[in-house]
Amino acid sequence: MLSIPREGGLSPFDLILHLLDDANLKHWDELYKESKKLSEILERISSNAPGKEKVKELILPYALEIVSNKVRDEMDLVQEKLPGLDAITPQFIETWHVSGHQEKAPFLFKILLAAAETGAGIREGKE
Repeated sequence: MLSIPREGGLSPFDLILHLLDDANLKHWDELYKESKKLSEILERISSNAPGKEKVKELILPYALEIVSNKVRDEMDLVQEKLPGLDAITPQFIETWHVSGHQEKAPFLFKILLAAAETGAGIREGKE
């Protein structure tokens, strides 16, 4: 099967790019449906060091946007529950804990925990 595109001067990846063109939207359902083919493709590409680095390089800008939007949404929820400025007293500050907002902002909470951990601390925790 792969010899047919090669005979036409196409690599298998050229064929994939052609199928993913907007003009071929009917093929996208197969890629995105519950069969998890897209996940399989990304996992196989990421299963070796060069592929993993390339996926990371390509996804990082999108990941930053997605994470930023998620954190912004969670912070909006947290801010709705905070008192107004006039209610923020020294006693409020002394008793306020970030962990109290873990339910409202679980994603942000995990990011803050990850930021607080050092590489050595993470490795020690896994051993």
